Amino acid sequence: VHGDTSVHCLSPMEHFLQSWSKPSEILAMLRMKLFTPHGAEPPRESPDMSSHDWAMLKLIQTSRSFAAVIEEMHPELKLCIAIFYLVLRALDTIEDDMSLELERKLRLLTNFHRILDSNERWEEDLSGCGVGDEQVLVSQFHRVLDVFFSLAPKYQAVIKDITLQMGAGMAKYATQRVVSLDEYDEYCFYVAGLVGHGLSRLFGCSGLEDPIYSTLLDLANSCGLLLQKTNITRDYLEDIIDGRIFWPRAIWGLYTPDLENFKLPEFRTQALSALNHMVLNALQHVPDTLEYIAGLQTPEVFRFVAFPQVMAIATLARCYNNGGVFEGVVKIRKGETAKIFLGTHTMDDVYSWFMVYVEEIRRKINPRDPTATEFVALLDRISALCLAHVEPPASFGVTDVMATAAWGLSTVYLLRRGFGFQSRM
Repeated sequence: VHGDTSVHCLSPMEHFLQSWSKPSEILAMLRMKLFTPHGAEPPRESPDMSSHDWAMLKLIQTSRSFAAVIEEMHPELKLCIAIFYLVLRALDTIEDDMSLELERKLRLLTNFHRILDSNERWEEDLSGCGVGDEQVLVSQFHRVLDVFFSLAPKYQAVIKDITLQMGAGMAKYATQRVVSLDEYDEYCFYVAGLVGHGLSRLFGCSGLEDPIYSTLLDLANSCGLLLQKTNITRDYLEDIIDGRIFWPRAIWGLYTPDLENFKLPEFRTQALSALNHMVLNALQHVPDTLEYIAGLQTPEVFRFVAFPQVMAIATLARCYNNGGVFEGVVKIRKGETAKIFLGTHTMDDVYSWFMVYVEEIRRKINPRDPTATEFVALLDRISALCLAHVEPPASFGVTDVMATAAWGLSTVYLLRRGFGFQSRM
């Protein structure tokens, strides 16, 4: 539950029915269940669980799609990135908790980095922050610290620096609204671009990628902004209900004097125009993102970066001109997610996926939409980048044809047994 918005968790049968007419998605879900570790149920928490195992369990419980790619990360960085995620997740939980007294929230945000210093004795009561699994994570953060202090000093230094900068940025925007596009970019930099910076520095100093990645911070920032702006665009209703406003006035103010009007059916035309404008703003980061991904050499690092970016453009394509954004949560089908996860291994795969979703948006463009001309120009630019490497996507590919042959088998299996991978993705 987010505010007064109930998020319905679909059953295995509902996920199956969503992909009923798409055999390749049925096959992908079946493969995820039978042939990958992501189909297994996570372990149960127990009192004698080590801090390492506890942290990995919290990773699964608190992440959405990142746990799966972190689990497949190269051993050199797997634990480091898992702890990096949990540290920032705890910080994000403090920022998101609208019930915290402002003075306490600001103190926690600006000082949270001190908990990562072994020479500091910063003692602050972290209880009562967040709900559910996030609350457990924050209240028992000492278990994350047990693992953090076991990391190589070079990795600890990066995580501490990013936590310091992010906490300061979150504190700044806890007391001011996002108005201009520059402020929108700055806020997204603090909460996501800095994640890109940190990851890029980890890639570079680990030896898994060229050390130059430690300096590609502008490109890394674009990767973070694409992900964050996708989430902000999709989460309009949840944020409004919870009393948070992240859509910049510079965009929504062009279409309404009050952002909450978009919840009302009579403002649907203006709401869709503003939504499309938000999608356009997010998509401007695609060229930089593709450039960043294209230079990655280690397969595990490549998949870790590429999969969330493909999911981002898939989500933007689904949100474009979709009134459902103002009524609930717009999500990618689990079968589609499984297909992307299993089908993203090379840069050609990434180009192909981006082309699929560029064309999905292109088909939905309304020529009368205020941003239609800019959209066409940006989509043409992204298409040109992708088509320099791959062929245009077919509407019904070979995978679908092959999947159709397995449709009967998957139907019987999924109906009888269900598929549990959704808890991990």
